[in-house]
Amino acid sequence: YGTSCFRLSGYEPGWTEDSIGYHSDDGRLFFGSGTDSNQFGPSYGDGDVVGCGVHIPSMSVFFTKNGNLIGTAYIINTEPRTYRQLYPSIGLDSKEFTVHASFGAGQTFVFDVNKAERLYEAYPPPLRQSARLSSSQETSE
Repeated sequence: YGTSCFRLSGYEPGWTEDSIGYHSDDGRLFFGSGTDSNQFGPSYGDGDVVGCGVHIPSMSVFFTKNGNLIGTAYIINTEPRTYRQLYPSIGLDSKEFTVHASFGAGQTFVFDVNKAERLYEAYPPPLRQSARLSSSQETSE
């Protein structure tokens, strides 16, 4: 995801403070830096279906792979001065790739979004060390 300030050229998602990115080559999560990242989930590639969603009640950004929840990547700070609208973003470093995107209009998601709702209601979102959090929040694995 990125905000309206995310630069569309020369940067991958997560390389700037205005975006978050789960990278395919190594499964690392980038947020606010092109060099500082943390292990988040498995790598992915041709044939995999990767999803990214926001659970609005908890403001949790989560990722999925092939219909399975990987985990919470980030909790959005909802203070008015820091909260911005989010836009889906996909970064490619080659013209050799083909990407198919689904935003739900007339298509079924591979991940059951109702499952996310049930999971987040039953369990508070787990904060991962890979997420950049404010100093008032604690992290746990």
